[in-house]
Amino acid sequence: MMLCPSKQTVPEPARDLERAVRSYNMPAMKFRRPPTVLVLLLPSLLFLPGCVERLLQIRSEPPGAAVFVNGEPAGETPLDYPFEHYGTFEITLRSKDHASFHVLEPVAPPWYQYIPIDLVAENVVPWRIRDHRKLRYRLEPLRPLDGDARDREMKSILDRQRAAEAQIDDSVKAGSPPAAASPAP
Repeated sequence: MMLCPSKQTVPEPARDLERAVRSYNMPAMKFRRPPTVLVLLLPSLLFLPGCVERLLQIRSEPPGAAVFVNGEPAGETPLDYPFEHYGTFEITLRSKDHASFHVLEPVAPPWYQYIPIDLVAENVVPWRIRDHRKLRYRLEPLRPLDGDARDREMKSILDRQRAAEAQIDDSVKAGSPPAAASPAP
């Protein structure tokens, strides 16, 4: 069979492929709507934020010492002291039969409390993250003062008492109320 040179013909395998493509009815692509449950739950995650629980767990040997954190009374040991911000805490322990103990305790933030990770840890994570710092201190028993040390201590107490009395006398003479005395160390 001779073909006319002016007419172009498509080889047989290509014609079969063309027919196959035309006969295949491709379904129209439709936008599939997400399930209603998913649509409702995703925004509600914003209202169920996570939480970071920060505690200083202060323990002393012997237990029962009065604890002051940053100059404010906090309770007695053993003590779980909640805090909001990381940094250096001034901790003082006082006990009747033991020497007072004073320390500046640095509390560094963990890796998940650095910007921008803290945003996720504080607001998105749906469970509670616990950051408990254990601080243990041993209080030394009081030693009796020798004669010279006892005399110096008594002189210091009497000097503070006289200074307080003089301040009260001066304020009464001036007609103003006495200033609040600062606590003894």
